[in-house]
Amino acid sequence: MWFFPVAVLLGVAQSLPVNLTDATSNLIDWGARAGEHQFPFMGFFENGEDYLNGCGAVLISRYHAITHNTCRSLIAIGGKISFDFIKKEQGYPAQEATVKEINQLTRYGRSPLAGPYDLLLFTFEEPGLPDILPVPIARNSYYHPYGEYSPLSIGYGYAYANPNPGPVNYPPGTLNYAVAKYLDDRICKRQWHDYNYTAMCAGLKYGGDLLHRGDTGGSLVDSKDGKYLLRGIAAYTPQSHSGFYVRVSEFCDLFEEYTRGAMTCRED
Repeated sequence: MWFFPVAVLLGVAQSLPVNLTDATSNLIDWGARAGEHQFPFMGFFENGEDYLNGCGAVLISRYHAITHNTCRSLIAIGGKISFDFIKKEQGYPAQEATVKEINQLTRYGRSPLAGPYDLLLFTFEEPGLPDILPVPIARNSYYHPYGEYSPLSIGYGYAYANPNPGPVNYPPGTLNYAVAKYLDDRICKRQWHDYNYTAMCAGLKYGGDLLHRGDTGGSLVDSKDGKYLLRGIAAYTPQSHSGFYVRVSEFCDLFEEYTRGAMTCRED
């Protein structure tokens, strides 16, 4: 549980035309349902059949995936995460990985900031996921090599598409994505007193907040010619009905240490 003041609106309210404190805001407006095998590195796990209590996970090596710290209560050693998962009843089987080890990665130690900014690293039992290509991470996320392209926000929470004549709702537990844009950090700092270098400021390209309930553990990726580069892990905050992204490049040395070199961040 996070304890943010009510006035903290998490990120994009200053510049985008949406009330981030309103539970009926446009959520993932202009979103689209993911196609088959479009984002195979995305995984999903949930508590029972309540998909609103589910979380995303992102495959970063054959044997490892990451998610946000607040998803810890939903999975234990021996639990399974389904990758290449787009919805409960899909036309092909998802690929499951069994969790052998869970490590909490932090940059803040015992600081109150540790919870919202921590990640979980999953290590899987053999054989891991040899048939899915992990998504790479850039060591320096302050430079965007695909800057002329819009990043994508990908997750399993509520999404609204915008076909005419009106919106179509995709239920939680359905993989969806939306076109995003990076925002100046000053926008987030004006709205969130705890905003710092381990977070990323991003919003919808067409205006609005990116994240909603069920999107925690989703990814923010740069995209170019069908290739993806992981930039952030989504963290939905119930207090704001929106959320932020943890900057994954800040954890590169920890990823490399805890995966014993199975995953290394790319040099830009």
